[in-house]
Amino acid sequence: MILAPVGNRQSPWGIGSIKDDGSYRVISSDPHKSMSPGRYDLWFRRVGTPNPEAETTVKDSNPQIPKKYLDPDNPNPSIELKQIPSEVDITLRD
Repeated sequence: MILAPVGNRQSPWGIGSIKDDGSYRVISSDPHKSMSPGRYDLWFRRVGTPNPEAETTVKDSNPQIPKKYLDPDNPNPSIELKQIPSEVDITLRD
């Protein structure tokens, strides 16, 4: 999962992975600077998605992410973080 700051290019991105139980933790992409409060677009990518140019396939993890959230042509959901750190429940539905 990636949290891309909307309208604030000064803030680092948030990066994290979704566990099998659906929980996640996001950290700053810059170990020397924390994320800032504000609006973030959510991007999802399955870890281990096969590369069509590679000869090997890696196990696809987190199959609970609906395909529409993995499609770069679909609009991304966004969230507002009023403070950092923050706890946010995100529900992904088909």
